[in-house]
Amino acid sequence: MTLTAIGTPELRELIAAADAAGWVSECHLPDVLIVADRARLAQVLDNVFGNARKYAAPPVRVAGALEDDLLTVQITDHGPGVPEGELALVTQRHYRAANAAGVQGQGLGLHTAYTLMDAMGGALVVANAADGFSVALTLACAERQHDPRRHAFKTI
Repeated sequence: MTLTAIGTPELRELIAAADAAGWVSECHLPDVLIVADRARLAQVLDNVFGNARKYAAPPVRVAGALEDDLLTVQITDHGPGVPEGELALVTQRHYRAANAAGVQGQGLGLHTAYTLMDAMGGALVVANAADGFSVALTLACAERQHDPRRHAFKTI
């Protein structure tokens, strides 16, 4: 994992690359530098958008918000969501929600994305939205208090 500063223009490019179906109808992100591993963030976005293509429908909305030197990127699809009782389980390895029956997969996409976000010093949180399913990716802003690179080489 190589954490580097990534600007909003590059983040938009990563989102556009992950949106192979062209489902993104809105993409509002503040101008900021975040800390992430480019390849791993691309993998996270591929997994999230891949799930949207498998289980939901267009449009997909992307909205970013800054709070306490953290950027949260909310990705919301238009679909049935996940049964409420299963929301806490969908990031677990090999877990597939009941409404995934008949759709090819192994229950690794959100688990992998969750693990990679954690490894980058960020977070992934899932929720049902009014008209679909939402994945919130939280990343630290570069050169700020929460920057995970500040503590990467702590002496013990």
